[in-house]
Amino acid sequence: VTMLGMEHMPLHQFKTIVERYRADNAELLESITTDQDCGDIEHLRVNWAVIAIKEDDGALRVFIQANSHPFAGEESLDHCTCTYVACDKRGRCCECVIYHRDKGEVPGCFFSVAGERSYDRTLKKLCEDGGC
Repeated sequence: VTMLGMEHMPLHQFKTIVERYRADNAELLESITTDQDCGDIEHLRVNWAVIAIKEDDGALRVFIQANSHPFAGEESLDHCTCTYVACDKRGRCCECVIYHRDKGEVPGCFFSVAGERSYDRTLKKLCEDGGC
């Protein structure tokens, strides 16, 4: 097992590396692709790490982790106001907005503290909460 911290690089270069090792990094690749669909983020730099494992049969497994990919959750999690801590989209702003938009809802961060805690994400509730 070898663990390496890597230098920052532009997102498009990082994605190329993740694609090369997609078998072990499908979830990360999906997250990057989703984030790219949310806007022009190619210029953002990614601080990343690699865990390389050589299996008993000689196969190389390469696991990649984005340490500062701002849409993967690490950066936004500290600022996420949603109290539903079990949510898999918590801190992943683009995924959260897409999820709620597709359901005709509004993400919890648009509400007041009391409004967010109701877990009612409708536009009607947002207006009642003073957000319209």
